[in-house]
Amino acid sequence: MSHSESRSARGRELAPELSADDIRARVSASALDVLHQGVILLSPSRRVVLVNRSAESLLNQSDGLRLEKQRLRFTDPAANERFDRYVCEALNGTQSSPRGDWVLAVKRPSGAAPYQVVVSALPGLSSEETKGGFAVFIDDPAAVMRPGAGVLRILFHLTGAEERLAIG
Repeated sequence: MSHSESRSARGRELAPELSADDIRARVSASALDVLHQGVILLSPSRRVVLVNRSAESLLNQSDGLRLEKQRLRFTDPAANERFDRYVCEALNGTQSSPRGDWVLAVKRPSGAAPYQVVVSALPGLSSEETKGGFAVFIDDPAAVMRPGAGVLRILFHLTGAEERLAIG
């Protein structure tokens, strides 16, 4: 048995078997972490199910967004009222938005440009579940987008040093 074959066999023995649902969940979470946009997934009861890396960063800034009892809340009372109304409409099937998406501008205590928040109703996960949860997409217009490591180097055939200099 070659070295790579024995390492692979040892890995199979040490790692518990993952179900297809576990694999899909891990891949989905990893994919969401790559996004520069904040993404928070909520259950039908509005409990936070998943927070991607960008959303976690926004929450840590304590500038208009917070988690309260495992629920997403805004420091802007008007945004909370609209958010709650949208969620109730979606759960009752009376949404006024034809696509099931709602847009909020969420004021920030710092005075920075408001967050741009899109709330999307998600379908149920199984045929028995008629109501799904919600995906909340948060854009911070004040954020500076920086390309990921290696992107400029690959796109423009730069050396590592040139890429670091370009990014600053």
